[in-house]
This record gives sequence, structure tokens and C-alpha cells, in this order.
Amino acid sequence: MSSISNIRLQLWVLGLIRATEAIAWTSIFPYTYFMIQSFEVSEHDIAFYSGALIAVFTFGEFLTGVVWARVSDKIGRKPTVLVGIFCGLVTALTLGLSQSVAVAIASRAFGGLFNPNVGLVQTCTGELARIEQRVWTNYPYLLPNLAVGLLQVLTFILAFLVLQETHPRMPGHPVTGLSVLQILKKLFIRRDVTKNATYAPLAEDPAGLEAQENATEEHPLEDFQKKQADGARTSSDSENFRLSRPTDRCLRFSHGTFLALESGGNSDKPADGAAPRGISVAIQPTVIPWFISKFGALRAFRWVLGLYPAMYILTPFLPKIPSPFQFVLLLLDLWMKVAFSSVGYICSAILITSTSPSSQALTRINGAAASFGCLARSVGPLLSGKLFAAGLQSGYLQIPFWTLGAVALVGAVESAFLLDHS
Repeated sequence: MSSISNIRLQLWVLGLIRATEAIAWTSIFPYTYFMIQSFEVSEHDIAFYSGALIAVFTFGEFLTGVVWARVSDKIGRKPTVLVGIFCGLVTALTLGLSQSVAVAIASRAFGGLFNPNVGLVQTCTGELARIEQRVWTNYPYLLPNLAVGLLQVLTFILAFLVLQETHPRMPGHPVTGLSVLQILKKLFIRRDVTKNATYAPLAEDPAGLEAQENATEEHPLEDFQKKQADGARTSSDSENFRLSRPTDRCLRFSHGTFLALESGGNSDKPADGAAPRGISVAIQPTVIPWFISKFGALRAFRWVLGLYPAMYILTPFLPKIPSPFQFVLLLLDLWMKVAFSSVGYICSAILITSTSPSSQALTRINGAAASFGCLARSVGPLLSGKLFAAGLQSGYLQIPFWTLGAVALVGAVESAFLLDHS
């Protein structure tokens, strides 16, 4: 097997290990609420235990990240990775068989404490990737045509959703895209309104019934517009939080914010949020490598962190835009956040690797970086969940978004003091 083929195989295996670790952390998101509820916990305590079940895993990783880096220096990378995989298997089985909150939290804590693969996989990748592999070298004319293709995709989506038929023989032809858009909005945006609908008893007193009818007729449009605005705003807020991905350690704050809700934030189907995340899979092996090699890891990192605060500030205002542009802009907002997070995560890994003076130091540096990232992922759900609850109670759902924007702004300011050692 050639050297390049062997490196590719090793990177594929490392990618699988990293994906397994990510799944171990996120796999309980869809059923956290129902699992805690099945333990006969009071409704008042479900929110606390849901956040604890998520946070304890990453907090355990925070405590032992540097320790596992030292262990890998002593016994080697491969044995340490195998220990992490085996402990992940034990964690999954004990969590699935748990019958109480204590056992469930203990199993998650065990999985976090004995999971060395967060920083170790990144170290192995840095040690393997000695030969630059660029798709643009083999296909020098791919990039301009890829850009044209992306514009064509965007144009196709807008034309399908908005463009009306102008043929003189088809004046009443329906706009299929608008119909599809309405269906998507019913499925993804307003599902929480219909899901929480209840029946109200009829008034027994005819006079009371007549009073209710008169009250409804006085301000029907005002009440409808208020309900419509509240529903759209809540749905867009939850979509935004669900699709938040790690860019900088500060931006890990939003993970798990809505796990205390029965719907997990907007939907009870885990696949509903998968489509926007697919953007990250599509651009990571193509656009992002060219972008980083063109402008440099540090400059790209600063750009991403500088744009994140503005996006968090503007996101709550998107539902006020008239339909159908509202839905299109919300999708673009989600896709841009995913793309920015992918760029930021890769740039941070490159900057950390280039800073290390040796491979042994790289292990410990990656362990420390992964530990602080896990700390943010453990504290973030608890604090941002409280912010979301405060926003709901006060009627200002901009609070959690603007707070996250302030946290991202701190990361942007910190990036101004970074140096590129590559």
C-alpha cells in the first residue's frame, strides 16, 4: 500500500472514531426529555436533570482531557484510542439499561471521564497529515465552476419557490414552489402550535357565549397577527439554537439549550435538522480547504468570529420579513452559521497544531484545548437554557440570541491577539 493511500485510510479510521465520539454525546438529545420523564421525576425537575445528563458527559471530558494526553504519551496513541472506544461501549450499554436518574447520570459521567478521543484524534490527524493533499491541484478548473454551480442551486431554489407562470395560456397555473413552501412551514415551523393545541369547554351560559363572540369580533385581525408573530418568532429562535455548531470555544455555549423542552426545541423528529447540517459535509472537503489556503487560517478564523456576533443579533428579526423570503432567509441564515462553524473549527485546529513545538507537546495542547471546549459544552446548555426561559417569561426572545452574540464577540476580540505560526 502506498504512503498516500495508507494516510487516507488512517484518516478515514480517525474520522470514524471522531464521529463515534460525537454520536456518543449527541445521540441522547432526541429522547432526553422522555428518558428523564420515564424515571418518574417531577415536571419541575425534568429541565434540571435533562441539562445535567448532557453536561456531565462533557464536564468529565474537561476533567480528564490533559490526563489522557499524558497517558497517550506513555502507552501510545492506539492503545489509548482503543480504551476510549471500549469505555464508550460500556457507557452506551449502561445508559440503555439504566432505570434511575442516578444510574443514567453516572453512566454519562463515566463515558466523559474515560473518553480520550476528543483531543487525541486531532493530535493523530496532525501527526499523520505531513503531505498536503489538495483537490485544486488535481482539478485546477473546478473552483470557478463550483461557484457557478452553487449560484445555480440558489437561483433554482428561488425560482422554484417564488417565480410565477407567465405563459398566456396558463394564467391560473398554481405556483408549485409556494405550495411546497407552505407545506414545509407547516411541518417545520409551526408544528409546536398545533402540537400544543387543546380543547376548551363550551360556555353553558348563552349570555357568556354571546360575550365571547363579541369579544372575538372586536379585534380578530389583531389577535391573529399577534399569534402569528409569536409562533414564527419562537420557531425561528429554536431553529437557530438547534443548528448552532462549534466554531470557537465560546460558541459552544448554545449546545443543548432546548433539551429541557419536550419537543427538543421545535420538532420531535431528529431528522428535521439534518438537512442544514449536510451543508457542512458538502463544503468541508471542497470549498473550505481552498478558502483557508487562499486567505490563511488566522485571517479566515478572525473573519468568521467577526461575522458571528452580527448574525446572532440579526437572526431574531428574520421572522418579520414578508413570506416567502422569510423562510428562504432563515434557511440561508442556518446554512451560513453551519459553514462559518466548519471554517472556524478547522482553522482553530490548524492554529493549535502549528503552535506546538513537538508531537508530545501537541498531544497535551490538544488535550487542554479539548478540555476547555468540553467545559463550554457542559456549562453552555445550563446557562443558555436559563436565558431562553427568561426570554420566554419576559416576552423578549432576543435575550438568548444577543447574549450568544456577546459571547461570540469575546471570541472575536481574543482572536485579534492570536499569532499565525504556520
